[in-house]
Amino acid sequence: MKSVPVFNEETGPAPLFHRFPENVMKINLTIDATPEEVRRALGLPVMNDVHQAVMDQMSDQVKKGTVDPEKVMEMLGPSMKAGQQIMETFLKGMGSAMETASTMEEDSKKKSTSE
Repeated sequence: MKSVPVFNEETGPAPLFHRFPENVMKINLTIDATPEEVRRALGLPVMNDVHQAVMDQMSDQVKKGTVDPEKVMEMLGPSMKAGQQIMETFLKGMGSAMETASTMEEDSKKKSTSE
């Protein structure tokens, strides 16, 4: 059996399927839930009142014609940056998973041809 490191300085602890690649089990899970149910399940705060207050204020400013595009972008900046960081983290994780799967497939092919 191939030895796989349990901990990597850059990525942290290896998931179990990295430690024991021959024991991989694929599981597909489908969850039917509303966004509200997901927020509650993950313990995220309910921001409905805050969201409504911000939207009301912006709506009033649009009606009055006093919307400053720079202020809007300034206000949205932090959330846009957070969204970008979340997407980058997700894509890095997917890339790492694909690289691992590719390596495991290559190792499996080499093992089957050598036997």
